[in-house]
Amino acid sequence: FKKNMKLVGEIFGKEDQVAAKLKEIDSTVAKVHKEASEANKKALVVMANEGKVSAFGPSSRFGIIHDVYGFKPADEKIEVSTHGQSVTF
Repeated sequence: FKKNMKLVGEIFGKEDQVAAKLKEIDSTVAKVHKEASEANKKALVVMANEGKVSAFGPSSRFGIIHDVYGFKPADEKIEVSTHGQSVTF
């Protein structure tokens, strides 16, 4: 994300504005991470698509919730895969 935004800034001559916005984003992410870590809450990302449900954990395509924002995974054993781990109910 940052690399792409910096490139856009270079293309349009807006490097300073991009740098300022990225600094704001970093600050907000740090606050979310701190609050998520201190709250000791768990999170689970699920996706429903064409009658199927998949769960996603850390290091997955939706891992930002755990990897960046600091929420603990609801299940540490969720398989990392492109389409998530199939969930049945």
